[in-house]
Amino acid sequence: MAQNQQGYVKTLGRPDKKGQVLSGVTIRVKGQHNPVVSGKDGAFSITMNDMKNGDPYSLQQVKKNGYELNEPTLIGRQLAFSDKVPLTIVMASPDQIEADKTRIEEKAQQVAGKNYEARLALLEQQLSDNHLTQVQYQDSIRDLQAKFEKYQSLIEGMAEHYAHTDYDLLDQVNREINLCIENGQLERADSLIQTLFNPIEALRRNKEALEALDRQIAQAQDILSQADNDMAAVLKQQEKDAEYLYQLHTIAAAKFDFDRAQQYLDTRAELDPTNVIWQHEAALFAHRQNQLEKAEKYYLRALEGYRTLAEEVPEVYEEDLMYILTDLGYYYLDPERFDLAETYTQEALAMARQRAQDASEQSKLDVADVLLLLHIIYLSTDRVAESETVINEAFDIVKKIAKKHSKDPIVLDRYQSIMEQVGFTYYLNGRYAESEKYYTEALDLARKLVKIEPKYIINMPSILDHLIRLYTTNHQYAQRDQCIQEVLEIRRKQASDNPQAYEPDLAILLYDYGSDGIEESKFLDSSVNEEDVDQDLFYVSMDYLDEALVLFRKYAHLDYIPYWYTHCLNLLCEVFMMVNDHENCRIYMSELAPLYKAEYQKNPNGQQVVYANLLEYLAAICMVTGHPADAETYGKEALRVDPSRQDVYNTLAPALLLQGKYAEAEKIYLQNKGEMKDSMLEDLELLKERNLIPEAAEKDVERLKQRLNE
Repeated sequence: MAQNQQGYVKTLGRPDKKGQVLSGVTIRVKGQHNPVVSGKDGAFSITMNDMKNGDPYSLQQVKKNGYELNEPTLIGRQLAFSDKVPLTIVMASPDQIEADKTRIEEKAQQVAGKNYEARLALLEQQLSDNHLTQVQYQDSIRDLQAKFEKYQSLIEGMAEHYAHTDYDLLDQVNREINLCIENGQLERADSLIQTLFNPIEALRRNKEALEALDRQIAQAQDILSQADNDMAAVLKQQEKDAEYLYQLHTIAAAKFDFDRAQQYLDTRAELDPTNVIWQHEAALFAHRQNQLEKAEKYYLRALEGYRTLAEEVPEVYEEDLMYILTDLGYYYLDPERFDLAETYTQEALAMARQRAQDASEQSKLDVADVLLLLHIIYLSTDRVAESETVINEAFDIVKKIAKKHSKDPIVLDRYQSIMEQVGFTYYLNGRYAESEKYYTEALDLARKLVKIEPKYIINMPSILDHLIRLYTTNHQYAQRDQCIQEVLEIRRKQASDNPQAYEPDLAILLYDYGSDGIEESKFLDSSVNEEDVDQDLFYVSMDYLDEALVLFRKYAHLDYIPYWYTHCLNLLCEVFMMVNDHENCRIYMSELAPLYKAEYQKNPNGQQVVYANLLEYLAAICMVTGHPADAETYGKEALRVDPSRQDVYNTLAPALLLQGKYAEAEKIYLQNKGEMKDSMLEDLELLKERNLIPEAAEKDVERLKQRLNE
């Protein structure tokens, strides 16, 4: 017998406006040829043969120009037929969704900024009150900046979620919770949720309800109808619990508590392991948290769900399946499981190509995006020729679309990124002219993007770095130097705005440019004549090193900085030795000593020779520059580290002598007289020539010479 499923279509209810009925919406049930259309009152009626209450059915299409389903997963989802309960379909205007997203994003950015400033002020107060050391303060600053940037990367996805909230379905308390979250009143929202909801209790309640349903179904066929009703109640409670968990996730993330934010998404995912959206969002967040094992579990759950849905309703879910396959391709790059990364990416590419046959721009851009991922996989596995083929295909696709959308920053950003990758691929293949062409075009496009939206300035240093490498390879130093200046201008501005986050990286960049410049100037090449040294490049490079050194000193407490700090000092010492500037060499080598000592203390066996070499050389430099007390200190330390270093006595003996410690000096001289007499006498003459012997020590020196000659 024919039965009718009643229903109506409405627009999305917003905080300031109730949803309105929507006419002219086409609704098609899966398996039925003829669709129905909603009337002026938004109502529709679908005739279904041989259906009884509780029987399953699903929708195949809901369509109206200028609108989209507020909940796309309604398509293909199993629904329960009812001749009494109407089906409500909610649709939304993309323009309205975008406007709400922008509003919510702006508020979230404001909240994040306030939270950042409050945390920063607290850290500064703790430092002032001596509750934090300088090292702890700097570490906390970097951690805070990292959390702030991570939260900013999450804002768009959260805004998308809340922009789709149907306020018509919310009671007074839940309406207030959502408004508090959208307006940044997070403490109030958290307090309200805590009075209504316990995440652990929700998980237990959900598990017990599902187990009870399993028992009902197993007991008798005649109570299946009641089980269906109970299942509907469980699913409704699940959705309510899931929304509370997402709200708590939002609040935790805004407070930069990402571990707790992950726990809420984990709990939501476990409410229903078959819910692909909950699994996918938990996977993405875990991936950002570098919790790779957990991310993989959720990604694979989502993949299984999307495969099933795509088989049932391919026109709706194939796109989601393609996206999860692409996400898995990117995921498997991190643990370097390139075979799996390629397998999933190739499957995604096949789907993207199939979808692109509809000739829509978005489907073509999807093909380009997957090709870009495949390009990265090929480069990671040293398949440069294959990477060139796929990146050029991606470039051709995006180039055509970018011509039509010359002011769309999202399209231009994608075009610039792929253009940069084309240049990089040609560089790897030694095709430098073509590489330069694409790099410079990418740079021009990046500058255009900055004029449209200043935030895109973050793209420019990467392109400039590529060009610097290319110009260095081609010995195009003038062009190279222009790029260096532009990169440094951007990096210095970032460091000025946020020193703790960007100054350490600026220091490393300055060192890289300085050390490369010293080498290219040929200053350290002993086979090069002085007139062949590029003096301008040399002095510019020294300025970079000096600037880097100031920052290395400031951030020496950070784990990774001493490595660069040591290299910078070593290079400066080498330069000063080349010009016989022993005093500056002594100063910088003295600064090196505690860095070498720290490494020696961590690894005595591995660093003994390196540290002892430095001490021996530093002791000698101190003698040459008239600092006998320092020479004594470093000489004795060298012998403590490596007692076999007899040559150190050549420095230690005169250091003691010039300080008036005659007895100690004489003992060393006489003990080593047999093997080192000539060199000791030569050293004493050298000290005299350099006027390094104090008047008070002259008689001791002469007396010692006599003893050595006896």
